[in-house]
Amino acid sequence: MRRSLDVTVTVTVRVTFDDSPMPNGILPNDEWRRQYYDYYSVADVAEHLTFNFIRNQVTDVRELDGFADQPPAAVQFEQLGGWFFDVEEVTRVERDGG
Repeated sequence: MRRSLDVTVTVTVRVTFDDSPMPNGILPNDEWRRQYYDYYSVADVAEHLTFNFIRNQVTDVRELDGFADQPPAAVQFEQLGGWFFDVEEVTRVERDGG
């Protein structure tokens, strides 16, 4: 029997960086926004950095577009706790004919 399930995965990551504007901080300035992404808030930047940490396993900010001039320690990531999974069965799909 085939089953269809929705799985929600939750993980908490602490991302630490200097929120002053570039070039010394990590918060984008107008020139950076024209070339890369339209990020204005600290939350926008934190989300972008954390997405790349989780999805692309980026631990060195210099690997990301627009951050090559930053020192490696400009951003630190720390996973807090484990991964949590919530599984909900959506439908059961019967086998067709065998």
